[in-house]
Amino acid sequence: MAKQHSAFSKKHIEEVTAAKRTLLEELNLPPAVIKFIRENSTTIQAVVICLFLGVCGWSYYDYHTTKQTNDGAALYYNAMREPTADGRQHFMEKVISDYSSTGSALWSRIALTHEQTPENQAAELEKITKDVAKDNPIYPLLQYDLAQCYEMKNDLDKALAIYKSLADIHGFSGVGYLAMGRIYEQKGNPQQAGDMYKKAIAQPELPTATKGRLEDRLARL
Repeated sequence: MAKQHSAFSKKHIEEVTAAKRTLLEELNLPPAVIKFIRENSTTIQAVVICLFLGVCGWSYYDYHTTKQTNDGAALYYNAMREPTADGRQHFMEKVISDYSSTGSALWSRIALTHEQTPENQAAELEKITKDVAKDNPIYPLLQYDLAQCYEMKNDLDKALAIYKSLADIHGFSGVGYLAMGRIYEQKGNPQQAGDMYKKAIAQPELPTATKGRLEDRLARL
């Protein structure tokens, strides 16, 4: 008869200890993978730590950016509610200095130009335009604002050049052609003004009421 051994016998304990099963074995990983992990454990740990720090850094950056955007927007909102020009200027300058990388700072810079004379306003808008990418949705609005400044200064050639570039931007063609027609009228060129008004009428984004007024204007040219 075979000799029976207790589960608590020394022989049984030695067999379990000798197996030395680790988490890698418990995961049923292939032997080659286990060997690779053990031989490169230091490098793997360094990579994991770098990834962890990268995720933490990105999360903090995202939190910081969102907070800056929200705080800047709140301050800009308070600035717009200020009843006095000095109060609005104070808050907007604070938005620009404390939240310079946000959209609120850009809007504050634009709003402050409206408190200046047409000469200074045009110069400041030129600076702002250089800081804004052409694919930014606010770019055509800046261009239109700048063109109006030159028009108010009676610098019609500069205004016309900007309106021409505005007419090439999708969604602003109607506004651009309409303004160009107005400039040509001021310059005493009714034929060119009429051509621009016809192009403006053909633009789908222009309101029907505006098209009607342009047709009446064309009849009087």
